[in-house]
Amino acid sequence: MIQKALNDLDGAQARLNSDQDKINQDFKNIKDDNKTRDANVQAIVNILTKYDVPIQIVNGKVVETEEGE
Repeated sequence: MIQKALNDLDGAQARLNSDQDKINQDFKNIKDDNKTRDANVQAIVNILTKYDVPIQIVNGKVVETEEGE
């Protein structure tokens, strides 16, 4: 009976470890996706700025600016 309980605990621990690995990989993917998105937004802002579109990124958001800012 004790051996079965220990085996069950080992199985549960293995599932927890597997789930944690999946969560960590998902978190890494989200961070990578966020970096890519931020780089893309910055690239778009840079292109639009070349055409004198009055925008900039402030606190992570694209905002319209007044001419000459």
